[in-house]
Amino acid sequence: VRMIADLYRCAQDPDDCGVDASFIWPTFDKVPARCKYNMDEMGSDTNKGRKKIIAGLDAMHDALKHAYDETDGDNNPFHVTNCMTTRADGATVIPPMLIHSNPSSQSKQNKPKLSMKYVMGLYTEGADGTQENPSKIRVAVSKSGSMTKELFPSFCQHFVNQLPEGQGKGGEPVILIFDGHASRWSYDGLKLLLENNVYCLCLPGHTSVWAQPNDGGPNASFKSCLGDHIKDWRVYNRALPGQETTMKMDRAIFNAIFVKAWLDWTERQRLERQAGSNSIITAWAKTGLEPYCRAPVGYWE
Repeated sequence: VRMIADLYRCAQDPDDCGVDASFIWPTFDKVPARCKYNMDEMGSDTNKGRKKIIAGLDAMHDALKHAYDETDGDNNPFHVTNCMTTRADGATVIPPMLIHSNPSSQSKQNKPKLSMKYVMGLYTEGADGTQENPSKIRVAVSKSGSMTKELFPSFCQHFVNQLPEGQGKGGEPVILIFDGHASRWSYDGLKLLLENNVYCLCLPGHTSVWAQPNDGGPNASFKSCLGDHIKDWRVYNRALPGQETTMKMDRAIFNAIFVKAWLDWTERQRLERQAGSNSIITAWAKTGLEPYCRAPVGYWE
């Protein structure tokens, strides 16, 4: 990756203030796994990712070839995007940023206001009576529930705030890899990252399905875990006739379920990592980004 060589050259130049002198890696393969991060977005709607279920033969009508989990219906009352960040060494040190939709917002340019209804379910009451967010998951709002240029600086601040001690400004530089979605081209966001010793690597267009680590397993793995937790909630909160509205999943319930799923998934990743590998490490290896390899196993398949 030529970008790394250019950054190294700038870091060695005492007259170049754009790259911190702590950038000591001349080539991408020299960058340690703990300093490589990947951020990607995935929809986390409650009705998506349904799993097939066991059903009787009488359910096999002409128009029903498969039976799936029961959901809240075809029309989702809200849309949520999960901005998930993984690290090449298999650690999950950066909590997600959830983006809730606000379709009623009149402006496409300005960020809708973040009110209490969007963060309910994330906070618990501490021993001293104060509200705490142990998961450290951040919430934002956009009209569509997807990342925008206006929101990207919020993610950048979240990323910088959650970097482990010793990384970022005043510590080790880190590489943040993401796709070329238009929302990433925010001057304020990219400037904030650069000021905090974070250097961005943008993947070429139309390659993220095979070149982006999160698309190589972590996204699907977490979606499956979240789907299991949503299914468990529905088992114990099945609506009876006449109670469909009162039993429908709202934002607070979704947030609470998401937190449980995230903590469950990160614990699984931790245990698998201790055993030698996990879905994150495997995905980074598939892309050839860690360990760095121009033709990783399975690349041409």
